[in-house]
Amino acid sequence: MADFIIRADHYIKEGMLDEWLALAMVDAREAVKEPGCKRFDVLIERGSTTHAMLVEVYDSEADWYAHMEQPYVKAFMEGAADMLTDKVRAEFDMLYEGGT
Repeated sequence: MADFIIRADHYIKEGMLDEWLALAMVDAREAVKEPGCKRFDVLIERGSTTHAMLVEVYDSEADWYAHMEQPYVKAFMEGAADMLTDKVRAEFDMLYEGGT
C-alpha cells in the first residue's frame, strides 16, 4: 500500500509566526515518535513570514487519523486556530519516492 501524505498550507497572521512555530514544532517532534508516522516536515516559504507548510508522511490513512487524536495535535489545532488567516489541506498517495 502507498504511503499516505498530508500537505497543509497554513497562512499565518502578521506577527504570529514565532508563536505558530512554537506550537508546530511540538506537534512535529511528537508526531515522528508515533509508530505510523514516517516523516513530519515544517516548512516556511522563503522570504515570507505568513506562509508555512506541513508535509506529513504516514504508513496509512488510519495512522494519520490516530495522529489527529493525540493531545499535542489537538493543542496545536486549538492554539493555532486564531493565528491563521487560512488553511488549505490536500491528501496524496506516494507513487514514487526518490532516494539519495
